[in-house]
Amino acid sequence: MILFAWHNQAVKNESKAEIRMSLATHIGHAL
Repeated sequence: MILFAWHNQAVKNESKAEIRMSLATHIGHAL
């Protein structure tokens, strides 16, 4: 169960990073 929770947290962190990356990309293109 702990491993599963840790995995979920890792996935959440990963998608947050991806969202930040795509936001930065969009902002970069807008500039």
